[in-house]
Amino acid sequence: MGPFDETDADRSVRKYCLECGWSVSLDDADSIEDVSRRTLEHFVETGHTIESTSCHPLPFERGQGQSQGQEQE
Repeated sequence: MGPFDETDADRSVRKYCLECGWSVSLDDADSIEDVSRRTLEHFVETGHTIESTSCHPLPFERGQGQSQGQEQE
């Protein structure tokens, strides 16, 4: 398994609105499903664009895969 499991990854996710400042994370919700439900409700009610963030770096941000991407150029 990698440096974190799915439970840790889910807990780091934050959803936020690009237009009005609305946001939700597991700090505000009971489960990842509740985060998703609240996110969909906000989108349906407002039509606003929702983004997600995670505190875990992507593999290329940890230095994995950089040489592979450079070799393909």
